[in-house]
Amino acid sequence: MKQQTVMWTALPNGVANGKLRLSVFVSPRLETNEGGPRPSLSQFPDFIEWPARMAEAQFQVRFGGKPPVAAERVAPKGAESAGELYRAMLNAGTYVQPVQLPNLAERAIRSFSVRNVLTHIRDVYRTTAVESPTVVPKLAPSRLPSQPLGRFLRQVAPPTEARETIRTQLDRQLRTAPNRAFFNPTVEDPAAVSARAVGATPAGAVVPQAAASAVTLDFQQVDSFYRQPRPARVERAHPVVPPPEMDFHKIVSALGQYPGVLRLIGLVIDLEVPYDPALAGTTTVQVTPTWTASLETTNVTPRTRCVIGTDRFQAQARADSDLAGGMLRLDDESRFEVGQVDVDGAAIKAMTAAEQAQSGDADEEKNAALPSLRSAGIWVARVNRAHQLATQVLPRTQTQNAQLTNLARKQPGDVDDLYADDVARGYRVDVLDEASGQWRSLCARVGDYRFHSDAEGVNRKVALEDEGWVSSAAAESTEDDDVYVHETLFTWDGWSMVAPRPMRPLPQPGVTADSGTDYGLRVRFTPAPGSLPRLRFGHSYRVRARMVDLAGNSLPLEHADDSAASEAVDYVRHEPIVSPIVVPLADLAKSPGETLDRLVIRSYNDAPAKDSQRTNEAAERHVAPPKTAESMAEWHGKFDGPTGMQGNAATYQLITENDGALAEVEPAEQLALPYLPDPLALGATIRSTQIDVDPGPEDEVFKVPFDGDWPDVQPFRIRLVESRAAGEGPNWGAAQRRLVLPLPKGETAEIWLSCYTDEPQIPNLGVYRWTVEGVAASAL
Repeated sequence: MKQQTVMWTALPNGVANGKLRLSVFVSPRLETNEGGPRPSLSQFPDFIEWPARMAEAQFQVRFGGKPPVAAERVAPKGAESAGELYRAMLNAGTYVQPVQLPNLAERAIRSFSVRNVLTHIRDVYRTTAVESPTVVPKLAPSRLPSQPLGRFLRQVAPPTEARETIRTQLDRQLRTAPNRAFFNPTVEDPAAVSARAVGATPAGAVVPQAAASAVTLDFQQVDSFYRQPRPARVERAHPVVPPPEMDFHKIVSALGQYPGVLRLIGLVIDLEVPYDPALAGTTTVQVTPTWTASLETTNVTPRTRCVIGTDRFQAQARADSDLAGGMLRLDDESRFEVGQVDVDGAAIKAMTAAEQAQSGDADEEKNAALPSLRSAGIWVARVNRAHQLATQVLPRTQTQNAQLTNLARKQPGDVDDLYADDVARGYRVDVLDEASGQWRSLCARVGDYRFHSDAEGVNRKVALEDEGWVSSAAAESTEDDDVYVHETLFTWDGWSMVAPRPMRPLPQPGVTADSGTDYGLRVRFTPAPGSLPRLRFGHSYRVRARMVDLAGNSLPLEHADDSAASEAVDYVRHEPIVSPIVVPLADLAKSPGETLDRLVIRSYNDAPAKDSQRTNEAAERHVAPPKTAESMAEWHGKFDGPTGMQGNAATYQLITENDGALAEVEPAEQLALPYLPDPLALGATIRSTQIDVDPGPEDEVFKVPFDGDWPDVQPFRIRLVESRAAGEGPNWGAAQRRLVLPLPKGETAEIWLSCYTDEPQIPNLGVYRWTVEGVAASAL
């Protein structure tokens, strides 16, 4: 027995030249118990010659309860080669596997509140910067609750027994919740000038509860998200993992990424019908096909809710939707968080630091420096996405799948009306740099499509230029049945969201290289020329996201309504300007007592009478600016020309020639940098304590610039010598680029090295901004 079901979904696509435009998305579902263990497409003749079937098909469009209207086909360019392209991917030998629809309704959904974790991180960095601006705080495990930083670390990682109790309580609560997902109420930012817009806790929502603080509850969810169950036995070998076998349904699903290809082969059909003013308002649209099928076919034609006007024809969003007018409502702070810090990395580092701070001798004080942060580009997170998925998206999907299955089995019934939320495939993200005032798409792409099949004698190349989109997915663990859903929807790091950077990926152990020909299609994308904006520190950006439907339709980039765009975000740097790099000029193994950060000179006297004689011995270190990554230099605009980033051969050579590292010992008097230095490290600040005889003067501070034009800046040397006379101070020799530090015999000096930067750059440092916000809020 064979079952052939085709769903024809009507997708509104705007108004042009007085006509309503719409697309028909074709969803085939083939099932059979004939043909043995590997049924093939040869048992379904219609889908061997599908482009030819669709070339003869006709369509009628019905709006609400009005009579159907004959639709005019809009043929894509290149349709004459549709049959050949189709056969390269789908032919008589294609495997037809029974449809397997996942059931996620009964599975726990693990996530964590990105917004809340960011608030906790921001608060502790702000507080620590105010309370300990110049020295690293010291904490003893037994006295953690007595200091704000200690209390935070204790809450991030409670004692083991308490942590296990909290983990067990939350796990039991999650698995017994009606929808198997938590709703995390927003934690208020104590330094916020005005209250943040937050949504009310929905009726029936399960809020995580345990005998713990909000910090503990939020970080415990991070811990559960990343510390997934591990297999009892870990294989050391890396067996080759074969790619999954592609069948008809998987191939059709994969082709959903390429709407241009879907149009060529007849799985998306564009139509036009005349605009009738009587249709204005909210109604439904439904498409009815007329085509000749060789097998008995169940044609499912759902209604799509839509809004029609003289210049508007689009799918209607649900009442509780994140969509409005075809856009994601990024202006709604109760739904979306827009940020730029690597929250995941910061949270994991904080948990590690908290565990380390509580280890060892309970009364021993040790450095408790907060881990460094990382700028991650600009990201958008959906607040309480797991709860939304569990209570809205999954129930609707399960209902629609059940209705479609019943229809395929000839059971009575219908399918519910579809809304924009039901036909959304993803989002096209646009960014506006307020310095330019122009919206630019991050998804414009040029595609190189290569269709190849030796068996079918096909070898064709097609070039298509369009816009891709971003979509988010859930992950599964191999060790439990839980679903892992991150709240972050997308991140822009300065490049295209739909085309890879021009680099070769590193091979992964046990993973075969993807040839791109497992179903006859190889695709390569590059960003559309001149389409991308620049991501730079100190610039202010707004973000918007256009909803993309199943056929790849969306509002055009030129859409003028910015009401759903985010507020402006000042992109700032969260990485610290780290201390200079210190390199010895000689092998320290030959100088007992010396280490990289401990300089020692000896007089080597053979008689006490010589102790008053000055020694000529010295200890030296190179002091070099810290290394930075290419992306960091790019975000600082170091590769920019008058019209944008210089993507020429000279820039590439500059980057590749500065991709080295310093040797452990550098005997040269003047060090040449083999890497890209941090653009903000303009020089070294040297603070010395007890540089003279005890009791000595107060700390002395010196600044030595890293002279030169970036990236060819010059390190310098610190030379420790015995002082010639009492009160002798440091001496800077510009010609030798050497700072001489005299020290009386038998004395010890402590020298602190750090980097300084240009004062106008300080407001572009993220932690500084957090600190200023905290001070300003406390003064209100």
